[in-house]
Amino acid sequence: KGTKVFHLNSACGKLGLFRDYLCLKRIHKAKFKSVLHFHCDLSKTIGKSKIRRMILSKMCNFASFNLVLNDASKHALETLECKNIQLMPNFVDDYYLEPFEKDYSDKIANVIFVGRIVKEKGVIEILDTARENPQILFTLIGPVEHDNEKFMDHVPNNVRCLGPKTKKEIRSALRSSDVFLLPTYSEGLSISIMEAMASKMPIITTDVGGNRSMIENKGGLLIPIKNSSEISHAIMKMMDKKIRRNMGEWNNEKCKREFSTESVMKKLKMVYSKLADF
Repeated sequence: KGTKVFHLNSACGKLGLFRDYLCLKRIHKAKFKSVLHFHCDLSKTIGKSKIRRMILSKMCNFASFNLVLNDASKHALETLECKNIQLMPNFVDDYYLEPFEKDYSDKIANVIFVGRIVKEKGVIEILDTARENPQILFTLIGPVEHDNEKFMDHVPNNVRCLGPKTKKEIRSALRSSDVFLLPTYSEGLSISIMEAMASKMPIITTDVGGNRSMIENKGGLLIPIKNSSEISHAIMKMMDKKIRRNMGEWNNEKCKREFSTESVMKKLKMVYSKLADF
């Protein structure tokens, strides 16, 4: 008989943690092995809450393995004296990795954002950057959440808000744009950045969560949060076509190597194989 393993994906929401804790407690009591997979930036989730810290500590000790998205999350669990912690990235849909030749324009004409249209993703800074750079078109793809509709009432003329799009439409938009911009305030390991990397795009993003480990200062530029001037400076630094091509091609190769379905599943299978000997 094979080893039974429960794999619990935790989105780390406040109420969700209590649910995950109760599930893991029952799994542990039944003496099953389990993998606890955190899909968030735990350094932000844990915060200073003593209750959350206590619950997370117990959850991690119930689990056989604890999988996290980035180094900050790994460190956060280490401070709680959790064991068997392993980095496990998200994976990009292989649809985005299908071969294609990207045409890099002589100058930056179109900057694109894909994600939820909320302040926490840096959308206000994108609008401010658009006002500072009227010669560049800024394309926003994603749903505008109700609490954020007010600041979207007055957008500059060089901003297009396209709303939610299909996977096919997003891939087409990414491949035809010049720079991907995500000035988010916090992040785990961004799927939208992965999709842009797979699309051979240079990246401008904030130095939060797993963003630094993703682009490694080779696939793009890191900026501080809440700073539209730094976004404008980063765009100017990328004006050279050769720089953007080098970044885009490096990103695509890294995606193939580390974020493809095959590469991530290989890492997961290694975790499962260790559990057989646990």
